[in-house]
Amino acid sequence: MLDFYLLPLYARIGISALGAAVVAMQAFHLAYSCYERPDRPRSLGKLFFEGLLLVYLVLLATAPAVISISIREGVVAQSMLELPRWIVFTLLLCAAAALWRKNKALLPVVLLTAPTLPPCEALPPYLFAGLYAAVLLFHLHRSARGWRLEKRALLASISPFSIKEAVDSLSSGLLFCEADGSIVLINRRMQALMDQVCGKVHTNGRSFQEHVWEDRRKIAAASGETDARKGITIRLPDGEAWWFSEYQIHVGKQTYFQVSASDVSRQWQFIDELEAQNKRLLERSQKLRRFIDNLFEIRRHQEILRMRNKIHDVLGQHISLLVRRLEQETDVSGEELSTWIEELTAQLYTRTPPDSQARLRELKEVFQSIGVTLRQSGTLPADPPLAEVFVSVIREASTNAVRHGHATIVEIDMRETEDANVLTVTDNGALAPEGVSPGGGIRSMEYSAGSVGGELIIETQPRFSVTAHIPKTKLHAEEEAL
Repeated sequence: MLDFYLLPLYARIGISALGAAVVAMQAFHLAYSCYERPDRPRSLGKLFFEGLLLVYLVLLATAPAVISISIREGVVAQSMLELPRWIVFTLLLCAAAALWRKNKALLPVVLLTAPTLPPCEALPPYLFAGLYAAVLLFHLHRSARGWRLEKRALLASISPFSIKEAVDSLSSGLLFCEADGSIVLINRRMQALMDQVCGKVHTNGRSFQEHVWEDRRKIAAASGETDARKGITIRLPDGEAWWFSEYQIHVGKQTYFQVSASDVSRQWQFIDELEAQNKRLLERSQKLRRFIDNLFEIRRHQEILRMRNKIHDVLGQHISLLVRRLEQETDVSGEELSTWIEELTAQLYTRTPPDSQARLRELKEVFQSIGVTLRQSGTLPADPPLAEVFVSVIREASTNAVRHGHATIVEIDMRETEDANVLTVTDNGALAPEGVSPGGGIRSMEYSAGSVGGELIIETQPRFSVTAHIPKTKLHAEEEAL
């Protein structure tokens, strides 16, 4: 091997790296060949041959490394492993001859390896080094091809290896363990989840279960649940959410535990988005309620201002007349003064019938400004108190339709029959999944309808509707009582 002393440094490093790669690939080839497949019984002779070849390749890869070390230390190596190479090569030749009938491809492999034997070192300079590298390249190709074929055959057949590969390819985490916690099977995803949840990879499946379900047991104890082994969702530091569940599997008298983990990050994200949207809708609903309430507060202030102006005008008028009479030094009798006070009191306390039609127009304009259309069919009753009740019910029903059902269209139907006045308010909003529970708005409408002897009817199919039914007989009785 004197040619190796003449090679430049990069060439020696390249041959050493090539030798290491050949040894690693042949080791993979041998390891995969050890698996027994149903379609092919394991051949001990073939395994013996591949093992001998691995030993010979180790000797070939060691020689350039020994030369590199001797050059660095300034000495010449006394031995290049000639005897071990001869012994292993002879065993390879005998094994290939013995297996000739079963596998005729082994003998050519041994013959192609012969250029690396000690007698070939006498070849011209650099020729032996080139043949040495060529033999290593041949074995690298052969072992890589054999490894790929063995792996493909294992994956295509049912074997412990193929089952492990299939389980490892799952996107979910999976673990099987015995009753004492001895892990029978675990895939790579579950190992990664163990590391993220616990900070380490557990070697005992039961201890991992106890760690995962520790918080679940506390929740079950606080809520009075009897089953603390229900599934649990765990948020990882990277933001992912995983659903862990546990099952018992009975095989004969043996009990196994299965722990599975499913990625529910997408569903968890939907829940977060839904909660945020519900929060925004609630805030919008509250703002809308305050907006509508402010409208009627403005109306109340307008009414107060109107009353102030009326008091100012009436008092101003009568006081001016009284002052003028006094300036004319005309005597005012007690009877005239009493009449003047009665007229003043009558004008101040005269009530102007409420303009329900104007209130209904204002209500339509308010809802139209926020994109909600109030469609009216029919007219308000001529009776002012009943008209006020209708406007009050329309206001509350429309507000609830927008707040809770997110309606965009509200249908208002007012009609008069022979024996009753009927108001029906229908919207295109969505009905809550849990149905309708009477709150302050519904109770307010029931009170308004009951104040004139009527009743309130709520229907949810086919659309949500509120109906105020006011019998005429009861309405007349209420008026006569007043």
